[in-house]
Amino acid sequence: MTQTKERRRSSFGPLQLADYLGVPHWWWLGRARRLGLVDGPDREDGRWSADAAERIREGLEELRAKVGALPDMGAGRAVEVLGERLGIEVSGDAVRELVRTGQLPVVGAYKERPLYCGRALEALAGREDAAAVLAQAERDGRLMVADEAAAYLRIRRSDFGHLVRAGVVAPADWGNSRYYGQLVPLYRALDLDTVAEHAGVDLDAVRATPAGRRSPLATLPTANREA
Repeated sequence: MTQTKERRRSSFGPLQLADYLGVPHWWWLGRARRLGLVDGPDREDGRWSADAAERIREGLEELRAKVGALPDMGAGRAVEVLGERLGIEVSGDAVRELVRTGQLPVVGAYKERPLYCGRALEALAGREDAAAVLAQAERDGRLMVADEAAAYLRIRRSDFGHLVRAGVVAPADWGNSRYYGQLVPLYRALDLDTVAEHAGVDLDAVRATPAGRRSPLATLPTANREA
């Protein structure tokens, strides 16, 4: 009965057309039209005629390949989808690193939280080297509080404080601390890996400094926070 009524329609609104095509509303409204993959309404009243709807349906398989099957989604769901498709454990750090490096574009927001491109996620999950890409993102994008960052560099916590003061390292993000009940800075592994490249930083000398002795990093100039 429903199909008979749809065939008799003389025109379609956007939701009606999505239902007629048998595709999710997000697929039609949020992706196909946003990407300009289909023509807009051909009637003056802003609706699609039955002929236009039929032309779209005839090219639906080609359109599906361009639009993709995954909707845009938040970070938590992106972690789940990649893990399910690849059969590996995926972390939020890896997803955030993909965003930082431009491999996972932000295409919108929902309740003030970013939505990541479903097409990019689908493409990544289909790559032969997807597991390696995510493993690298996991390593590079690991976020650490200051104590963990100091341990990662194998220096004292006070030494790390000098690196922060001098602007050699800066927070890549902020997170809630269950111990302090406030936001705390988080430092990215890849940024920490480049610390030794900065002028005036000799990590071997810092590591060799006995406890209780003044840090070689204490002579680093304080960064201009307003610059």
